[in-house]
Amino acid sequence: MPKGKKVLIVGTGTIGEPLIHLFTKERKEIGLGEIFFYKRSPLEEEADKVKDMTEAGALLIVENKEKEKKFLELGLYPVGTFPKIAKSVDVIVDCTPEGNKLKEKFYNSLPKVKGFIAQGSEKDFGKPYAWTINDSALTPENRFIQIVSCNTHQMLCVIKSITMAHGYLNLQYGIFTIFRRASDISEDKGILGVEFEKYSHPPYGSHQADDAARVLRTLYKDREFFPISAQALKAPTQLMHTFCFNLELKSGIDLAEARERLCKNPLVAFTKFKSSNKVFARARDSSRSILGRILNQTVFCEQTLGVSDNGLRISGGCFTPQDGNALLSSVAATLWLLDPKTYLEKMKVFDKFLFDKI
Repeated sequence: MPKGKKVLIVGTGTIGEPLIHLFTKERKEIGLGEIFFYKRSPLEEEADKVKDMTEAGALLIVENKEKEKKFLELGLYPVGTFPKIAKSVDVIVDCTPEGNKLKEKFYNSLPKVKGFIAQGSEKDFGKPYAWTINDSALTPENRFIQIVSCNTHQMLCVIKSITMAHGYLNLQYGIFTIFRRASDISEDKGILGVEFEKYSHPPYGSHQADDAARVLRTLYKDREFFPISAQALKAPTQLMHTFCFNLELKSGIDLAEARERLCKNPLVAFTKFKSSNKVFARARDSSRSILGRILNQTVFCEQTLGVSDNGLRISGGCFTPQDGNALLSSVAATLWLLDPKTYLEKMKVFDKFLFDKI
């Protein structure tokens, strides 16, 4: 039995699965012990996926004894049940769309667990967080943390990089267009054409921009409004989201400075590929990725960078590492909950997974 802090990942979907592999791969380096994962449904078509996780060193737990029998029939061997194991771990990372429900139903009754983490869909689960963006806003009372969405990570990463010299308040305004993929490659669904998404979160437009403002508000508590807005669309692709930005600064910069600021952020990967399929394929085939996921917060398309003559307006386009760029935030939040004094040093272990270029 490995010694160290215990972590439980709830869910084995497009975020849970790579996170389980990331934790098991680097467990010793970051001082973790047992890595548990909770799989609710005993599906025959997912048995091999679950076996891969257990062979990597993760420990399967299930809902109850009745479900345990069904998993055993699939050749899968649970080590316990969710209600029991959850009480004994140090951190729970929920990777399902049920985080808020489980918080009210179960997580609030687990006082011995140091902290809980949920994903982008679970607004108001806890403090909104993105790795390297608002770490300084984390405080000891933050037992519940929400990892914001992949496009919110990308939006914040671009804003942070471009406003680097003067801080976020150097932003006069930011306008973003988000082309979301219709489904994941693992899903048998899609759409026929491009669909606009409604203006759902005034005054920011989309939930991604609203979430970005919520993150920034943790840093600037005296400011209620941030000058950003986004229009989201859904495109008939299963590969990657894409993203266009137009920023206006209060202090101008030239093209070389804009590029240099992006280069200084290790979470920005550069590419000369102009198509999402090329970027997707390169990541899939690279040893730097985890199950094909890019852990950088954005992949910037080099040839799209533009700066106006007065240096105030900067524009460009990016590919979104969906289901990948938020993984390091889940890891960082976990390590912070375990020990705020050592998590920054431990996060250096994951630098080897970051791309400079794709």
